[in-house]
Amino acid sequence: MKGLALLFTLLISLTCQADTSTPLSSWQDGASRQAIISFVQRVTDPASPEHVALSDRIAVFDNDGTLWAEQPIYTQLLFVADRVRAQAGENPAWESQEPFASVLKGDLAGAFSSSHDAPVQLIRASQAGRIGY
Repeated sequence: MKGLALLFTLLISLTCQADTSTPLSSWQDGASRQAIISFVQRVTDPASPEHVALSDRIAVFDNDGTLWAEQPIYTQLLFVADRVRAQAGENPAWESQEPFASVLKGDLAGAFSSSHDAPVQLIRASQAGRIGY
């Protein structure tokens, strides 16, 4: 069985190779893609007035390639905690019910470690009654 799993993994990895011959090959052609390609060409061309020396270039990436805030915690987690606090008046049992009690005390680490399904409970509660959820 291990051999079959290894073979399957190898086949998948071979079919998922990135196309490096075309910049941003997985993107649909459009204004955003063209603007990024044009920018990179301008700042990497030594003859360009917009050239940026290699030693001055900085690239910053996050989980999904964006620069969303994650320190001290993800903004999505802050939203969930704020929604739980806002809904606490309608849910008095939360004062003693985990993971809500920990959120209401400001202990987010405790809230998320209180049980295996704590994140799901908090997210569901924070989205209850919202359009599209």
